[in-house]
Amino acid sequence: MKISDLVIACAQMLGIDELITNRFPDEVVLRYSADDAKVLCKLSKSIYYAIERITEQYCPMKSDVVLKVTDGKIPYDSITTDRILSVTSIHDLAGNSLTYELYDKYVAVNFSGTVRLHYTYTISDKLKYGDEFYLPITITTRSIIYAACYEYCLMCGRLDEASIYDVKFKNSVMSGANNRKSRMIKYRRWI
Repeated sequence: MKISDLVIACAQMLGIDELITNRFPDEVVLRYSADDAKVLCKLSKSIYYAIERITEQYCPMKSDVVLKVTDGKIPYDSITTDRILSVTSIHDLAGNSLTYELYDKYVAVNFSGTVRLHYTYTISDKLKYGDEFYLPITITTRSIIYAACYEYCLMCGRLDEASIYDVKFKNSVMSGANNRKSRMIKYRRWI
């Protein structure tokens, strides 16, 4: 899904879709004035905040990397270019767990050699307006739109509306998480 598609869907859900005009049957074109650009900027920021919130709280992106440690320090820059949320574990290549400490710019390990570092990260810092991105299947597009509408309403000071979208977001995330359980049927037998 694209960020631009989410912005258009949020504008439609919030009732501010006067920004959107259908000039061609298959293409949606945005008009820009000074006020429209501010609204579009707020909508884009709300999408980024929503994606960040989802990846931090509900479905952290997980990855691992194999690195060579020489001086007991692993700089965050050498791990990934994404923003790291947490380091979950560090193991040597034999699979032994290593102790580590987190600092502002690096991870300190009492080991020299090759290690496998497991971490969680977020992608919201790198996304641009036309970019595509993917989240786990339990997070639906509607969930992202609800979270973005919540963030947009907070930015605009519409707190009552924001609380409604927050409840809708949480319900949609929980229904996505429980969706697999609802499809399972308990085994029953006749007496």
